[in-house]
Amino acid sequence: MIFRWRQRDIHEKREARKHKIAQLQANIDCDHVLLPRITEIANKLADTSIDAVSYFNSRVEKLEKEPSKDCPPGNDSSKSEQTYDGMLLILLTGITEVVKKRIQESNTAELEKQTRLARELVTEMNMHVKQLAKSIDDKKQELEEELKEQKKKITSDDIHEGFTSKVPCFLL
Repeated sequence: MIFRWRQRDIHEKREARKHKIAQLQANIDCDHVLLPRITEIANKLADTSIDAVSYFNSRVEKLEKEPSKDCPPGNDSSKSEQTYDGMLLILLTGITEVVKKRIQESNTAELEKQTRLARELVTEMNMHVKQLAKSIDDKKQELEEELKEQKKKITSDDIHEGFTSKVPCFLL
């Protein structure tokens, strides 16, 4: 009885580890797609030759009106929040709210609001780029630890046939 309980516990932990590894790998893959997109927006906002606020607004508008159906494997592309563009839109609208709130609290003069808004957008986007890059590194490290832990024990999943022959051998 105790043996069965222990065996079931081992199997449950093994399945939970497999699920966690798959989840971490999926998150890393998704973040690797989002990071260049967020970095591109941050770089465009930092470019002084363009109007950062109008670029940001046009980018948000484009994501709202013409979202791509491209999404991570396993996600439902009919739900906009599960697509890459949907995730990006959620991030950008969140940034908009944070920046507008900061500007309202700072009591900035009307003449300076546009430049302050542009600076805050750049700052906020750069912060998110750094956070996402750090998150990817943390998830990679956690994935490595889980894989190391998984390889400590030999399981039936690790066993595979090596030198088997399908041709019968006859001794003469």
